[in-house]
Amino acid sequence: MTLLPRLGLALILCTVLPALPRAAEGVSVAKTTLRTVEGDRAGPFAPGETVAATLLLRNGTDRAVALRDLDLRLGMGLDAADPAGDGLDNDGDGAVDEADEAFDRREDGAAAWRFGEGGLRLGPGESVARVLRLDIDAAALPGSTLDLSVTAASVPAGARPTRPWKDEAAIPVAISPARLILASNEDTGFVIGDAALLDGRATLPGGTLPDGRLTLTLPPAMTDARIGSYRIGAAVTCAREPVPRVRDDEASLAFGGCTVDPRAPARDRTVQLSVSAALVGAPEGAGHLAVADWRTLSVYLGLWSGDDLLDGKVRDIPLYGPRPVVQMTLPRADGYRPGDPVTVRVSVTNRGDRPLAAPRLLSTAGETFLCEGALVAGREVPCGDEGMTLPDIAVDATLEATVRLRLRGDALIDPETGPRLALAAKGLPPRALPGLRLAMALHDGPALTVADAGPWEKRDGVFAATIGERGTLRVTGTLPPGRYRGAIRLLARSVDARTGAPVGPAALTLGAPDLSITTPDGDETGTLDRFDSRTGTLWSQHVVGFDLTGATDAADRNRRFRADFDVSLADDPAIVAGHLVEVAAETVAYGRNAAPGGPWVEILVREPDLRLKIFSFDADRIVQPGETFGVLSLACNYGDSPAHDPALTLDTPEAVDLASADTAIRAFVVPLEIARDGVPDVIDAAGETLEDAAFEIGARTVSLGPDTAPVAPETCLAIALRAPLRQDHPGEAAPLTDALTVTEGYASHPDAARARLYPGARTAPLRFRMPVIAFGPSTTLQLGTVRRIAHPVTLTVPRGSGGFRVALAPQSSTGLDWTLFEERDGAVEPWLDNARTYAPGETLRLVMRATAPDILPLGWVDTSRLDAEVLTDGGQRLGTALRLVLRADTERAIETDKRIALDRDCDGDLSDERGQDGVFEPVKDATPGDCIVVRIGFENAGTREVERILIRDVVSRRTTLLSGSPAVRIAPEPLDRVSEPAPDGEDGALEWQFRGLFRPGAVGEVEYRLRLDPL
Repeated sequence: MTLLPRLGLALILCTVLPALPRAAEGVSVAKTTLRTVEGDRAGPFAPGETVAATLLLRNGTDRAVALRDLDLRLGMGLDAADPAGDGLDNDGDGAVDEADEAFDRREDGAAAWRFGEGGLRLGPGESVARVLRLDIDAAALPGSTLDLSVTAASVPAGARPTRPWKDEAAIPVAISPARLILASNEDTGFVIGDAALLDGRATLPGGTLPDGRLTLTLPPAMTDARIGSYRIGAAVTCAREPVPRVRDDEASLAFGGCTVDPRAPARDRTVQLSVSAALVGAPEGAGHLAVADWRTLSVYLGLWSGDDLLDGKVRDIPLYGPRPVVQMTLPRADGYRPGDPVTVRVSVTNRGDRPLAAPRLLSTAGETFLCEGALVAGREVPCGDEGMTLPDIAVDATLEATVRLRLRGDALIDPETGPRLALAAKGLPPRALPGLRLAMALHDGPALTVADAGPWEKRDGVFAATIGERGTLRVTGTLPPGRYRGAIRLLARSVDARTGAPVGPAALTLGAPDLSITTPDGDETGTLDRFDSRTGTLWSQHVVGFDLTGATDAADRNRRFRADFDVSLADDPAIVAGHLVEVAAETVAYGRNAAPGGPWVEILVREPDLRLKIFSFDADRIVQPGETFGVLSLACNYGDSPAHDPALTLDTPEAVDLASADTAIRAFVVPLEIARDGVPDVIDAAGETLEDAAFEIGARTVSLGPDTAPVAPETCLAIALRAPLRQDHPGEAAPLTDALTVTEGYASHPDAARARLYPGARTAPLRFRMPVIAFGPSTTLQLGTVRRIAHPVTLTVPRGSGGFRVALAPQSSTGLDWTLFEERDGAVEPWLDNARTYAPGETLRLVMRATAPDILPLGWVDTSRLDAEVLTDGGQRLGTALRLVLRADTERAIETDKRIALDRDCDGDLSDERGQDGVFEPVKDATPGDCIVVRIGFENAGTREVERILIRDVVSRRTTLLSGSPAVRIAPEPLDRVSEPAPDGEDGALEWQFRGLFRPGAVGEVEYRLRLDPL
């Protein structure tokens, strides 16, 4: 199997984020443009905004195809409106009217946009555009990116039912980042001993921060940090009181459950934290190569949501004072034992611009080393309570000292043991010096082995197990000499089997562990302590403590330990989501030093993965009373373990007559591959019919099971139902649901208590006749010099609903004063709300009038609505709404695209690539060791300049950035580059920052190369 790295692109500025073009068989998503519905502005977008996504669909084949549907998968924080009534020009015919496509929404947030019964015909090379309205959740985090995935399905035009071609495009939707400002009381520099005042501010674009935190991270030279003041803006409404806190090198302000009004002034949307700190010395750990940079302190301001960094800012401040640079060496030795002398040579150089007064060396490892004194310039310096006092060190002067230590007789033999010294001086508190490590008798880390796999099956070094099965893990190792308390920990985490990324802590069920500690002679020593379990962010821990403080025999020798754990996988959501459990062990000796265990034990979780689908045989036609409808319910197992005792239930509307003699029910099993492509393939497939299936038929339900055979992996259990509608049922819209109950246990461990109700699928395959009011048309008005607005409106109620009365209510987002008039008998009269009763089928003709502001600011948008409620003589209440969007012109538009090419020989030349011809094409067959070239282009397609551009691309951790890349090309005028990209942190982000005027028509391009790492 070939793996490709996951590459993501986020362009952060007032711009457009298009989807990445992809070539595929059939119809592909060639381009996507995102702009706000109110204001026609490109991203990034504020929380709570509504975005119009224009999808350009292209037939890339040499034959005509029929576009059947678009499948939409919406990430958390996105919702899609029904294109048939969202007020946008979806089909590109120049008019805003009811679209002729059907839109089905599922409970999991996904949706299907279908193009008629026969699909939408596209000739070779032809394109068509469709517009989709996306609503961004008001709780979207600033600076985050929401995911939208679009899959286009098409078949050859005029062909018999066949498997569709499918092409998927990922569309990132960027949320506006916070604006950070970091200021200080001194721009020219600080002197050691002075106080530093820092002020950090974050201006939020709007939305909700459930667990916000503003932090100031200080360098080591800034100590004794204190919160001076803090402020939460008036437009930031929080459910919890803000909590200021200083811990280690970080000062923070936590504020939770906060909602930010995006329309408020920037000051009212600002969170501010002021901190004071004492300057006591220079940063630690800098060697000679860092001497030139030691005076620059870096202060970091960060805005967080929980553990996720939303944005950060760094400020560098120069520092003046003494700067000790220390080098320490140990003589070469084969190994040390308790009681041996240890000599440390110390060299202290003052690289600052002030003398280092009254320096002192201190030994801080008193539990392991005895201090015997030092030799400085031929003079003995004793060890005292204040350490060893050294002579003053002038600027650029060096002081040499030889420190004599001795290992204590009861020192623990530990791989981390080594002399620990600290340096102090007048005005400088003690600073730990770089640690040294002695060559000592190291103890072995624990080795994790599987003593008894039980029912687990081992394949390619990975154990395959079902939830609830039991195996035995044996942990063995060596404990170092000494008298101390310690623990053995078994650690488990759940990992995504495809990407290797941790999903969360994996809950394990452990029996009482059997632990023993023995001397080399085989005698047991020490006592067992507590046994408990803990759960962290990524790990679950099972801790077995032991106590060797009272051991008198062989305390100076290694001890062997062994622990046996009876382990089973718990029924935990993290395990099911990850599908791969990793287990490791470690020992914790005398409370500080952890020795990690041997290789991972990987357990592949075998689980059923059942998903429900409902299909209609009747496409989109309206079913009348007395007619027959057909529906198919599928329960498909996408997992790798059978699902036992399935009980599939189909819940029908009240209008369905299940007791009719015309009702037909069929149960059968089909392969999953056939079930993926729609109803015709399933119906025509040669599936295994369940002739002896036991149906339970109720007033509104049809059930199959639970004595049905298990649903095997890669298969589907199906119920096909045909039934007429009742003649006497009134018209209504009728959804259809199904549900599935299945026992997840395996054959040897049936347990009814482990039955799980899988969430049902929901659809609307039936549409019954019902009264509908027509209201429209909706429209968008682009205002230039026009100030007075008049919009005609028609409202029609169909015949058969009786007489009716109407209530109308206009609303405006910017306070426009709408006045309603009615056109009647050739005259226009003011509308009197609910004043008279209208005849059945009568049409109201109205005019909405308003006056726009005299001055329209850039980006001004007004969203107005006219809500209507119709009350019929029969008691029915029918509601609808007319939507008007008024906006001023906008003048910015940035477009981007991203292309990838294969460079197998990694020489940077694409002309020699077979099948590529130097052209960027989708990469389908890359293997580890190959190289790929990534090129990101951007263009100012608007009429105004853009002043700041930030391009951010995320690459997989399973790739290596090649030297000599990235490259940047911008025309016609170059921009000032603010930062050079480099892989940043665990997410492997690359960033390019540019400043300067990016003029209309200007184009730019960044390019870099990656090598795919071995799996």
